[in-house]
Amino acid sequence: MKIRLNSLTEGQQNIEVRLSQEELEIDDPNFQSKIVVELSIDKEISGIHIKGRVHTKALFACDRCLSDYDLKLDTDFEVMLSYLAQESAETDDSIIPINEKTMEVDISQQILDALLLAIPMKKICRKDCKGLCDVCGANLNLETCSCHIPRPDSRWEPLKQFLNNATED
Repeated sequence: MKIRLNSLTEGQQNIEVRLSQEELEIDDPNFQSKIVVELSIDKEISGIHIKGRVHTKALFACDRCLSDYDLKLDTDFEVMLSYLAQESAETDDSIIPINEKTMEVDISQQILDALLLAIPMKKICRKDCKGLCDVCGANLNLETCSCHIPRPDSRWEPLKQFLNNATED
């Protein structure tokens, strides 16, 4: 997503844009919904401060029960376009150096980074997801399983007695 700097006026402006996966170069087939980007752009003398919010929905497989489910992703990001930040830009990805000749800036990478960081490490379809049976693989959210639960290994019995004695003291 490119922002044309010469079309911005002094002060604050709000922009809402709908982007496709192709525009952000997302190759993941899980992202099938439009990506809504809300920008609050504040143009000042020293630079341009952009606060953004990204909304979309993606299809994932639950890590517990393997069922597909839709996950709403909402995340924030910030970008600073600075006339003064030539040397600090090497260490901070949220600061983009610009000069008087800069006509437009592409913030697609910052939007994509924010979106990918919003995906949880553990994808769970719902809080009370029971997962799959360890023995037969049945989805315990949809059916009850009558599998025989194996007995614990008898070699662990001394440790169990030790723990029971420790909690009694």
